Amino acid sequence: MSERAERLSGLQNGAVGSIAGMIEVMLQQPTVAMKNAVQQGRPIHWNVAALYRGVGVSLASIVPVSAIQFAANGRLLRGLTSPGQKPSDQVRVLCGTLSGVASAPLSASAELVMTLQQNNGKSFGATVKEVGQQHGAARLLRGFTATAVRDAVWCAGYLALGPVFTQKMHDLSPATFGHVDTATTSQKASASVVGCLAAGLVTVVATQPVDTIKTVMQGEAMTLPSGRAPSTLATAGRIYREGGLNGAVGSLAGMIEMTIQQPWVAVKNAVQQGRPIPRSVTALYRGLGVSLTSIAPVSAIRFAINGRLLRVVSGTDSAPSDQVKVLCSTLSGATAAAITGPAELVMTLQQNIGKSLGATVKEVVQTHGVTRLLRGYPATAVRDAVWCAGYLALGPLFTREVHRLRPQTFGEFETATTSQKASASVVGCLAAGLFVVPITQPVDTIKTVMQGEAMKLPSGPGPGILTTAKRMHREGGLPRFYRGIVARGSRLVGAVFILGQARMRLEEIFEEHDLLKAREAL
Repeated sequence: MSERAERLSGLQNGAVGSIAGMIEVMLQQPTVAMKNAVQQGRPIHWNVAALYRGVGVSLASIVPVSAIQFAANGRLLRGLTSPGQKPSDQVRVLCGTLSGVASAPLSASAELVMTLQQNNGKSFGATVKEVGQQHGAARLLRGFTATAVRDAVWCAGYLALGPVFTQKMHDLSPATFGHVDTATTSQKASASVVGCLAAGLVTVVATQPVDTIKTVMQGEAMTLPSGRAPSTLATAGRIYREGGLNGAVGSLAGMIEMTIQQPWVAVKNAVQQGRPIPRSVTALYRGLGVSLTSIAPVSAIRFAINGRLLRVVSGTDSAPSDQVKVLCSTLSGATAAAITGPAELVMTLQQNIGKSLGATVKEVVQTHGVTRLLRGYPATAVRDAVWCAGYLALGPLFTREVHRLRPQTFGEFETATTSQKASASVVGCLAAGLFVVPITQPVDTIKTVMQGEAMKLPSGPGPGILTTAKRMHREGGLPRFYRGIVARGSRLVGAVFILGQARMRLEEIFEEHDLLKAREAL
């Protein structure tokens, strides 16, 4: 919460929260519908009516929910802070957390009705009536515990961590963002974008598992018998046994890999476009924000879809064949390209022009429209399909072959020591990376060139992937497509290893510590 918000009355804070909440709901209701469908394993309905089904109860609840959150947060801040003093970071986070819990009874009931509306297609009134008649009013609170936990962390994120991280941007990099008291409007805006993105990353990763549990519990509210139903922990245990934590593991592994290897991306993009290679640390890491912001949902989508496809295609009783693994990995990569493409376009333009994330997106949209963010999408989809087949399928396959071909060095697959498994993983992942890099390098170069010229081309449909490829061939022949292969190869080979190792270690941690694993409720 900003300093201005701290000076407002509870009524004023409530009004601000209500209006902001209604705007956010109207803009993002379709993403809520898609999220709920994916979390429950239901098909996504792509018509506007279905995507906006339940928006009425969302709007009706967001006013009091946001009002409660903002008003409670403001009241708590004033109550826990001495007059004339600024609240500490710890107080901000505590107040944000408590304000989320305070609104959970209302938001839980509203989201249950919305989820059921999206599932059964009925009106708000008919859905509430059906729940009340068949299971009683108490059933409307199913998923309350999970909602309270999610909202507590979520409110701590957007009411506290965002401003806290923004303050840290000013403190850590005054040369870029200025000092908090003297920064220009553009510097404050840039610091706010970076701070809020950082807070969003923390919040998304922290709340995604409990939000999934909540949605599953609420989606089955009408299918469970009346009376005591499976608890939050019991539902979490069932979800874990059904599919593990592929999405969470994928997000964390992807963010680790991206942070380590972002400089390789900057070097590759510069070489592919024929631009000077950046030398400073700031320039090499320019665009990391959008990369990290996108890598969480992208990796989560890839790992989750890959895991889901493997279970659907091969079942749970038998190990999937090598062909099935490659197929599922390929499809998961192509699916996530819709996010990867725009994110990499923004990153490439940031590296070219040196502007912030917000300024770059604003300039693209204002000059050429939202669709320009999708420039290079077909090339991205092809590249990501092959790339995912590499790090999700070929890496583990080659690792298994290393055990089979050289058991005297790497041990048998089932009985190898930890060091032997690590060595085999390095060799297998390197082989997969070397196989994937030359195959995908031409299409990656085409993608980078298409995205790098996104601001130079006139508005409207620009040259397509084939036209761009022909132009590049005329400019430099086949070698033109392999510019930047050393930087990209170094990055991708490392990525296959880092992602593979991170995924393996994270899965071991989740399993060894029984994270989200629970016994069924009695």
